[in-house]
Amino acid sequence: MTSIAASYSSHLDVDCSPYSKTVIDGLKAQNPQWQQTMLRIKDPAASLAFYQENFGLTLCQEIHFGEGQGNFSLYFLTTINSNEEPPPAPGTPEAHSFLWDSRNGRTFLELTHNHGTENLSEDEMTVTDTAGRPQVYHHGNNSPRGFGHIAFNTLDVYAVSEKLEAAGVPFKVSACFSCFFSCRVLLK
Repeated sequence: MTSIAASYSSHLDVDCSPYSKTVIDGLKAQNPQWQQTMLRIKDPAASLAFYQENFGLTLCQEIHFGEGQGNFSLYFLTTINSNEEPPPAPGTPEAHSFLWDSRNGRTFLELTHNHGTENLSEDEMTVTDTAGRPQVYHHGNNSPRGFGHIAFNTLDVYAVSEKLEAAGVPFKVSACFSCFFSCRVLLK
């Protein structure tokens, strides 16, 4: 199996990297695999429900850091296939191992809640989403551009889109915007 990073970097001229060939080769030798994507959230209960109810993700670990430790919480979700055992209960040593020792293609969505953001009033939120709703964090879909989206595979993007729209989830891009693939970009 050739990883995307190794495949992509083999086509790059090492001279264009700020790192030496030795450093790049050392990283490749470690066989890096994608482990997680992190999103900052304002409301853990609402965000967890959104990903669990709409995308079938399972909460597999949560870690809380209080005053003097950064004052934030981390929630890790993943897809568990129907033929798999459920993950260990969050907060256990087994859940810790499940999260950090996972390889072979398992990836996680990390939701980071900075304590106190849930108490911000709309007047204190300085950015808006593309629908004009006040937000704690910039979503990257308008100027200045940055983070764009995360993607979920599904058997029928149109059926899932209809279900999400019926649940009140707004979209930025229509279901068929490319001849290469069909997907929907959530505004959430």
